[in-house]
Amino acid sequence: MTASQKSEVVMPPAIDSHAAAILSPGRIAAAILALAFLTALAVLARQENGGPPHMDLELPGNEPATLYTPRNFAGFSVTPAPAAERPAGVVLVHGYAADRAGTSELARRIAQNGYVVLAIDGHGHGANRNPYTDFGAPGKDALSGDIRNAVDIMRALPLADPARIVVIGHSMGAGAVLDYAQADKDLAGSVMVSGGRGLWGVERPRNALIIFAEHDSKWTRTSAAAVAAKLAGVQQAELGKVYGDADKGTAVEAIEVPRVAHAGILHSAVAANDIIRWLDGITGTKRTGAIVLHDPRRATTAVALLLFLAVLIPFGRICGALAPAWERVDGGGWLGLGIVAGSLIAAIPLVATVSPAAFLSTEGGDELFSWLGVAGVILLAILAARNSIDWRRIAAGIGPTLLAGGIALTLIYAATVQMMVAVHRMSFTPERLVAACFSTMLALPFFFGFETLVRRGAIGISTLLGTLGRVMIIVVLFGSIDAGVLPIGFGPAYVGLFVVMFAMFEIFAASVYSGSRNLALIAIVESAWIGWIVSAWMPIKIFI
Repeated sequence: MTASQKSEVVMPPAIDSHAAAILSPGRIAAAILALAFLTALAVLARQENGGPPHMDLELPGNEPATLYTPRNFAGFSVTPAPAAERPAGVVLVHGYAADRAGTSELARRIAQNGYVVLAIDGHGHGANRNPYTDFGAPGKDALSGDIRNAVDIMRALPLADPARIVVIGHSMGAGAVLDYAQADKDLAGSVMVSGGRGLWGVERPRNALIIFAEHDSKWTRTSAAAVAAKLAGVQQAELGKVYGDADKGTAVEAIEVPRVAHAGILHSAVAANDIIRWLDGITGTKRTGAIVLHDPRRATTAVALLLFLAVLIPFGRICGALAPAWERVDGGGWLGLGIVAGSLIAAIPLVATVSPAAFLSTEGGDELFSWLGVAGVILLAILAARNSIDWRRIAAGIGPTLLAGGIALTLIYAATVQMMVAVHRMSFTPERLVAACFSTMLALPFFFGFETLVRRGAIGISTLLGTLGRVMIIVVLFGSIDAGVLPIGFGPAYVGLFVVMFAMFEIFAASVYSGSRNLALIAIVESAWIGWIVSAWMPIKIFI
């Protein structure tokens, strides 16, 4: 073999530059992140479909519900067991702006300990397309009707012992449950979790457990203690002490769950243990082993959320690459923050009395998007006066920008619907889709003005300015609500939702900006994203 032949044999093949780009460390890391996120979703889906046997139902009045049964339950056999051999039944009711997905952890824990559980979506919540209404007369409002339908089904189906039905409600649901329990003398008992409005009914609620969180509001804790004391016939009920007799239906107990807040009590193992212990006592359920409190979905959801935040970085860069690039604008971001703050504050008195966007018919969303819409018009007027909007550039690239935005929103929507399956329903009903579309249009001027004024300079300073701007929005929003100036029904519990939502927005926005700096794409995605989340989360007051 000649020297030239030897050199041809040992010479390594040239690496194609395109293949090298595909196998770059950044793209490999992005692929690994995406695979890990999809794996987390698959695990979550398996856990969601596992657990106690369960199925979705449609109750009379178009009331969506989920039925959970014990794992060894034979209630679906051709010949149902006699009533005396059936397990006790539980009707579970969520709170305001929640749904049966949010109560699913408690529902599963109760079911896997030997109970048949029927968790419902109340009027205007979750998948329930009936319009939400404010509280009516005790026992006469829409939610009380939802509870009545669920109890009637539990008594009619050959699944649970009709003589051992217990109703459990959280927050708003606790108030409705307490009202209903005073009208239905055939219940085995009731459990009010962090709520309960008053003792206004004709009948005394049978075997009442009043359980609340250490970090509930003062009003919630005070009213719960007052209800417990009234039922127990004492000046002040001692926590953890059982008054009355469960066999006679007069048992009463008040429990405070330590180290949890209003929403967290639904996911507390301590609270679930106390509730199941109470159910055992008032229904005569005999237990041979320890109470089981296993539900791995919340931990998997947390992992999926962290991976989703990481995936947004390469995903935003990809979406940015699909849209036309804009040139970078330096300077003026700090002034832009001040202008945005001024527009938000100036918009408050213009929406404080009557909501201009009342047609949205989403609780809280009407006022929120009225405020953002008016603030957005102010921002656009300021930008127009400064000649800071390049309409030709926007019009020339609107097609690819909308395509990139559509791709981004489709994948974000699909991922989030799966990721939040154990937390809250995020998929649309027709009513929520209409509300989301109008909410997007109202929010778009604000987010376009926000991005144009604030997101300037290099990636580091633009991300800092964007983050500070979002913090400012939260401070102005909840500060105005707390001061009683902005009439939006978002309590302190919603701060966490806005923090997570705006964190996702900023990660996506910074990633798009690092690639193409297309502010129109960022504003479109942000507007549709917040319009969807609020419309999916909050009670809906319209029916199509």
